Amino acid sequence: MDAPLMKLFFSLDAMVSDGLAPADEAGRSSLWGPLKEGLVRAVVQAASQVSLRMFGDRANLVAVFDASGYSPSSLRWKVSFRICFVEIAVTRETAERVRNLLAQSLTASWPEEIARASPGAAAGRGWAAALEPPLRGGGRDAPARLWDAVLDARAYHECAKHRLVWCDTSAGSPPCPEGRPLRPYALLNVTAQPDGKAALQRVRAAADLCGAGWARLGSPWTAAQVATPYRDVAASREGVASRYPSSSDPLAADGARGGGGPGANGAHAPAAAGGTEVVWNLVVSPDGEEYYHNVLTDETAWDPPPGARVVDGRRTR
Repeated sequence: MDAPLMKLFFSLDAMVSDGLAPADEAGRSSLWGPLKEGLVRAVVQAASQVSLRMFGDRANLVAVFDASGYSPSSLRWKVSFRICFVEIAVTRETAERVRNLLAQSLTASWPEEIARASPGAAAGRGWAAALEPPLRGGGRDAPARLWDAVLDARAYHECAKHRLVWCDTSAGSPPCPEGRPLRPYALLNVTAQPDGKAALQRVRAAADLCGAGWARLGSPWTAAQVATPYRDVAASREGVASRYPSSSDPLAADGARGGGGPGANGAHAPAAAGGTEVVWNLVVSPDGEEYYHNVLTDETAWDPPPGARVVDGRRTR
């Protein structure tokens, strides 16, 4: 029996250092925005580099969801994200392997990120230095490597339970609601540049997605019936410590940040002007017929709309 497939996704969970978390709300706001945007940019860029090496230079749609906030169970501020590579289908084993490669890459590059996040400030006072590993199971022996803890490997366990987009989580004993629902944060298009590095651009049509559309993008599960093939078999078995590129800031690009909660406009997402969005994939049905699939709206058609940008993502659905 074939192993079940899931989207390639990463679950991030980190504490904010008490020493760097301002006590007043205005001070927290000044840290919170750069911390979240810097963290998402760093992780998505690093994950995209690993993905390009593992699966080739195909374009990918990346959906980011945010559950950051104050945790009543730990009495600490936390940054929590789910990052889904919507068009990559993998087994649990492959997902965990990619997660390990990503942890190695981020561990190698993190000292440079801390220095880059603190320009003009005292060393170690930028957003990157504010992150601390979560304490699993209430213990005090946090792993020495930050990213081994922040990238939660438990998400790939066979018995793992994944909350739905818009849903809260519970923690503590007895379990109590955390008040940190999983909300849309950003929708990014990842493409390979001529030098092999990853370029990220915000998807402008994200503002038109309805709540159900975001929920589908944020689910770890996929409708694909065939796993995305490897490009570099060696990379799937060995560690990688390449540094992610210093490209333009994808989170500062034009377009609305992911929003559109339940009840928002559910119109089909058009192709963006300038061709910055890849929304139509050429795929193959189980009986061998080719057709086109819009990964934003789940719409299918025998022919793509005029002017649409198409990716040859032929795999069985």
